[in-house]
Amino acid sequence: TRDWSSDVCSSDLVNLQAPDWEPMENWKGVRESLPRTWREGIDRPGARDFRNIVLAEYQNMCSVSRCETRSAIEIAHIVPYFGEESDHIQNAIPLRSDLHKLFDCGLMRIEFDNSNHLYISKIHPIALSDYAEFDYLAIAIPENIFSQPAKGLWK
Repeated sequence: TRDWSSDVCSSDLVNLQAPDWEPMENWKGVRESLPRTWREGIDRPGARDFRNIVLAEYQNMCSVSRCETRSAIEIAHIVPYFGEESDHIQNAIPLRSDLHKLFDCGLMRIEFDNSNHLYISKIHPIALSDYAEFDYLAIAIPENIFSQPAKGLWK
């Protein structure tokens, strides 16, 4: 095997300094000139208020991971958003953004366990190696029975 320590003097390493990276002076103009695409989105009136209501009911945390960093938490619709009528507390669950993506892609589901009277998360085998800690985990739900997810939605 090669002895790497003999290639560079340790005193040279002490004096070695990397220059700080700086963007080019006209970086804003370059950014503005980049190609743009427009995406169609759905306007969601009242989304901010709905988010605040859901987070308050779930004590400002992800129901699965218990993450409390609000900026990392999104409100997932159990039945996908179809207008303001779908913004119902029983049709919503706060999820950390990566868990929300798994949920929307069908790689994580939430089920009501009738025998134990609790909601559990299940992770699809494709994502299990990265998300095993959340497989068969009892999720946090609001104390208020009228704010808990509707049991009939988890089919």
